[in-house]
Amino acid sequence: MKNEFDVIRKIYSRLSDDKSKRIFCNRLNYNLSNSKEDLFKLVSEAEGLEKFPKQICKSNNILFGAGARAQSLLAFYSDEIIALVDSDTSKQGSYICQKPILSPDVLKEKYLESNIIVANTFNSEEIVNQLYELGVQKERIINIGESLNELNRTQYFGLRELSCEKEEEVFIDAGCYDGVTVQYFLKWCSSKDYKIYSFEPDDENYKKICDKQCEKWEIINKGLWGSTRQLSFNSNSNSSRVSTNGTGDTAVEVISLDDFIRDKKVTFIKMDIEGAEYEALLGAKRIIIEQKPKLAICVYHKPEDIIDIPQIILSFNQEYKLYLRHYWATPYETVLYAI
Repeated sequence: MKNEFDVIRKIYSRLSDDKSKRIFCNRLNYNLSNSKEDLFKLVSEAEGLEKFPKQICKSNNILFGAGARAQSLLAFYSDEIIALVDSDTSKQGSYICQKPILSPDVLKEKYLESNIIVANTFNSEEIVNQLYELGVQKERIINIGESLNELNRTQYFGLRELSCEKEEEVFIDAGCYDGVTVQYFLKWCSSKDYKIYSFEPDDENYKKICDKQCEKWEIINKGLWGSTRQLSFNSNSNSSRVSTNGTGDTAVEVISLDDFIRDKKVTFIKMDIEGAEYEALLGAKRIIIEQKPKLAICVYHKPEDIIDIPQIILSFNQEYKLYLRHYWATPYETVLYAI
């Protein structure tokens, strides 16, 4: 127990600003307690979502939209949300997490006194205008869509202390999914000289983006791991992951970053790979020791990540300064930066 406490205290002391220290404590507390109170503290550190915990604590909330983001919110705020509203007639009348999906007309007829949460990141302004037309008062609308859209853009690149290389920037995109992170990288990167290596082991995701490859962007249909081998894999589009107990629905090739890069330059590594981050960092040990690239690593997939990942990074290279930032209204999307 004393050794674990010493590790936690060391990581805390290496965090470079007060916000990072608060997120570290809130993340640790939530991982231990799984309580709504500690979740609220973590979410309130996300830029633009500071008021959300107090807003959603109001009773009688309705969530506009029934897509993936709505389901994510329902998983953690089921007690605070009584129903969903969606304009898609094929969804109306069904249930998600035992919550009914209503039509906008039913909202107008029965729920104008409810608080409406808008979490859509693509057309939140359009939805707000639709709510006005339905008769919903401005003070009843909790529009977090704009904030979430900004968080999406800044995740991995929004830390003020993170700077682009003056010469060539070589970016490792571990967990490419639909390629949107690369788009945000290109907006962030001020250097005309860059090279991108994206790793996406899910075949369906890879097929959707492989035609985007070009001279400066190479997409590799493999996962990253501590060694080069074949592993069991659960394929699920937006949350595909390695199956450590061998019960996956397919097999996937994984490679260590050290084996792939060999003697090539690396300046920035981003990892969002559904719990494989620790193993992938083991496979990038030489690069981290010798080149000290900037790191943006997700630390929310496993409870132990918030301790194990900064610990292993510091064991490879003591020169790093560490920062933490949180990017979503749920426990998802906590990122550790090492620069």
